[in-house]
Amino acid sequence: VVAHVPAAKYEVRPFKDKVSEMPKALDEIYNNLIPAAGLELDFGGMLCLEYYPPYCMDEASGAMAADLYVAVK
Repeated sequence: VVAHVPAAKYEVRPFKDKVSEMPKALDEIYNNLIPAAGLELDFGGMLCLEYYPPYCMDEASGAMAADLYVAVK
């Protein structure tokens, strides 16, 4: 699979938790961490990209690892 990612500035945050917790993590990033860093969300392209490394699922704990890329300006 080839993906073309729009050129932008991205804030990258690691995520490692149950999949059901990702909406809370994104809410924290969008509403607290980005503003606290003095940044704004960039709605001009893809707002959020997710990267899942090989073997991202921990079957024992049910946690998933990913990097969350959020477009900022």
